[in-house]
Amino acid sequence: MAKRKRAIRRRTPARRATTTAPSPNYYAKELYGAGRVFEKQQGKIRSLGLTPAMAGILEFAAAKTGLDVHVTSGGQVPLGTKGPRTGSTRHDVGGGRLGAADVKLFDPVQKRHLNMTKAEDAKRMGEFVYQTIRAGATGVGAALNYMGPEVMHIGGGTPAVWGKAGGGAAAPWIRTAYEAGRRSTRVTPAEIQAVIAAQKGSGHIRG
Repeated sequence: MAKRKRAIRRRTPARRATTTAPSPNYYAKELYGAGRVFEKQQGKIRSLGLTPAMAGILEFAAAKTGLDVHVTSGGQVPLGTKGPRTGSTRHDVGGGRLGAADVKLFDPVQKRHLNMTKAEDAKRMGEFVYQTIRAGATGVGAALNYMGPEVMHIGGGTPAVWGKAGGGAAAPWIRTAYEAGRRSTRVTPAEIQAVIAAQKGSGHIRG
């Protein structure tokens, strides 16, 4: 009798899993991304570190949106204290002050800073600001003729939203985000810490 030939099964190579960036649903879906805060203000006039509370606000918003935060201007000595300082007192730290930060938002997937002249970027910048207001920020500012298309101010002080110094109009997206945040339920410090703790690794990097 002729021997039967065994059928040889060829193994099909396993397909590699692919991942896609999340599709944000602004003002609704809460995102837990890879957002981190990088303090890059060393060597600037406002070179002091962020207060723990200010850092927590930025880390919270970074975690919610999945955006990295590049701090370009941080804290400064209080008015009347010896040391470098400039502008208003919103960036002052010490004595229980929250302080402030001027920041750029970086998309870690697309490897670029967000730019408010792009409609989708402006929406994402607005979502970030909204989350900072929920977390305790009270003063925010952004406009093309204020600090350019990428930089925004986030911090404490008298509740306000603004554009160019001297009464310039704020960018529409930041006013919308500010007002939405003010209407929203304030998150507690415990909730902020829980969101930050859910991040993988350190969410705050100096230098």
